[in-house]
Amino acid sequence: MGNRTVPKRLHQLKYAIYRNINGRYDNLLNGDGSISNAFLNYLIPTLATDSTEGGIDAMSLLNSSMANSSNFENRLIAYFSDLMSSEDAAVRQFMLTIHLMTIRLQIRSHI
Repeated sequence: MGNRTVPKRLHQLKYAIYRNINGRYDNLLNGDGSISNAFLNYLIPTLATDSTEGGIDAMSLLNSSMANSSNFENRLIAYFSDLMSSEDAAVRQFMLTIHLMTIRLQIRSHI
């Protein structure tokens, strides 16, 4: 809950990319206005609404069946790396959050 959950931050980042004020995110958009980075497309935010009782923000994967493909995994890693080295501080900060969240989940799964 709250306005800084990872799913909400992902939603806000994607919204900012789509709006692309002053061309800030030109490098993350295709000619048709869709997001060009597969990693960002792979993560889907699901936000709880005020009408949802006990609602919790969540993230899902675009197509979890693709996760079994090593080629697809390699492409996601490359897209992740592109975002980590983005010139935009907001993109880098969000990706650092995703990276730290992944490390925490890995640690918890080994406890």
